[in-house]
Amino acid sequence: MTSPVLVAYASRAGSTAGVAEAVGRSLTAHGLPVEVRHVSEVQDVTQYRAVVVGSAIRIDRWLPEAMDFIQRHRADLAQRPTAAFLVCMALGLASTPQQRVQAEKSADGYMQPIRDLLHPASEGMFGGALKVSAIKEPHWRLAFSVIVGLRVWREADYRNWEAIQRPGGAGMSRVEMWALRGVLIALALYGVFLGLDFGWGGIAGLGWQGATDFLTITEAARYGVQDSHFRFLGGVFAALSVFIGVGTTDLRRYRDSLRLAFALIFIGGLARLTVGDATVLSHPDVVVALVFETVVMGALYVWVGRSARD
Repeated sequence: MTSPVLVAYASRAGSTAGVAEAVGRSLTAHGLPVEVRHVSEVQDVTQYRAVVVGSAIRIDRWLPEAMDFIQRHRADLAQRPTAAFLVCMALGLASTPQQRVQAEKSADGYMQPIRDLLHPASEGMFGGALKVSAIKEPHWRLAFSVIVGLRVWREADYRNWEAIQRPGGAGMSRVEMWALRGVLIALALYGVFLGLDFGWGGIAGLGWQGATDFLTITEAARYGVQDSHFRFLGGVFAALSVFIGVGTTDLRRYRDSLRLAFALIFIGGLARLTVGDATVLSHPDVVVALVFETVVMGALYVWVGRSARD
């Protein structure tokens, strides 16, 4: 019999327990035997093929019982695939792009102590649910009653069930995240290379991509104007590539901007088709460029979008 996957959780008002149950159902739907248990009920993790551990966030920290579970079983967890998720209200309450960026940054900080201990293969960060009557601690129930009464927050379920039940959680594994960063860094370096070649070399380029003696200039002044425009575009492309490199430092923060950059390059690739000359469009260099600017940019648009799903 195949050993099961453990989904262990720590919850205060039931919101995280609900997330754990949903994660368990998603794994079961993919043919895996699963046990969903509170961390206090788990004495041994060696019987499980993999472990998913999650916690609610209180005062910017994982719950003590969740941290105790990780500390007690740290050695055994290191021997098997382990994933982690957290549930915090900040992710659910963020209503503007700026608030979302700040909430994701905060959640990322809440996950860092777990990364230091476990190096999880996959992570999930989800909004929670606010129901005052479900809060057990009197002081917290009073505090949230006041907040709701003042209409600062409202009672609602802010959990994104589609993201929670999606295989891989809210985004991608850390291995895939680093792979994406590597691809983007390589793209940025190549883009800077191209941008500098034409930004400094103009239409003829600096010769970094081959011979530059393919031009015969008949009107120097007119050529100079077009060459100036070409240098400008080369500089823009170099700057855009530098930005893509900067974006790898925080994919959640720069996600939308990176996707806009890929969309612009995609549109630029489509503009090549306006030449209307099949001989030019079928040239190997142009075919490679078109595939890169349309297919690759489209794939990166989707891939970066997965890096920080709600």
